Amino acid sequence: MARFNLSWKDTPTSRILHLAQVFLQFLLAIIVIGLNASDIADDPTNTGISGYAIAIACLSAITAIFFAIDIFYPFPSRLWLLFVLFWQWVLTLAWVGVTAGFGKRYFENHSTKIQVAAGFNVANLLLWLLGSVFGTISMCFRRKLGGKQPDDPRGMA
Repeated sequence: MARFNLSWKDTPTSRILHLAQVFLQFLLAIIVIGLNASDIADDPTNTGISGYAIAIACLSAITAIFFAIDIFYPFPSRLWLLFVLFWQWVLTLAWVGVTAGFGKRYFENHSTKIQVAAGFNVANLLLWLLGSVFGTISMCFRRKLGGKQPDDPRGMA
């Protein structure tokens, strides 16, 4: 049995919030996979945007698992952080495409399942956008990997 020796009292609030965000990203991706798979099962001729949504949701779920692992066991490399940031923006833009495709279907077909799927797509888009913007801001203003300001050698802080 795997045992995590994490003291939640000593864990920064930002890590707990990031873990909650990653969990929501994973959960919403699984819901989108289920909704779109049932849409394809109901109408096998209408697989274009639903198949794309399933592919992006699978990538999002896998990425969320890797991000959760990275929260518990961080990989302290600037190159890794840049790749993570780049990949978050790629997934954000992919969710924009899914949302745009479902927006067209939303106005053409007024079924409840399409409306719910479109809502979950927008929620995924917002979560990935929030993570990307926060990651970009923290990467731009971080001087060291620990997030702390470097010591001033002259003694002036």
